[in-house]
Amino acid sequence: MVEACNGIRYLLPLAFLALVFAYAGGAKAWVRVVMMAAAVPIAILANALRVAFSGLSPALTSGTPHTLLGTAIFLVCLGSLAGIYHVLAKFQVTIGVAKN
Repeated sequence: MVEACNGIRYLLPLAFLALVFAYAGGAKAWVRVVMMAAAVPIAILANALRVAFSGLSPALTSGTPHTLLGTAIFLVCLGSLAGIYHVLAKFQVTIGVAKN
């Protein structure tokens, strides 16, 4: 019997990388919190996407194709985090300019 793949394992690495994005960019505390919070729905949507792709093509349920699909979707998740950080960084600059 094959053990089921737990795609929600994306959550911990995504949350960690969200913090890395925020700290490396010198973001304020509220941006770090939003980035951490954004990791949760991104991980859930990524898992749903993996399940949908696996349902469409049974070849993606195991082996190398399964691993490559997981890696590709994780990279999409990282891109999503980067996009969210970019938007938040622009918003943070706008707030900083409005205060001065």
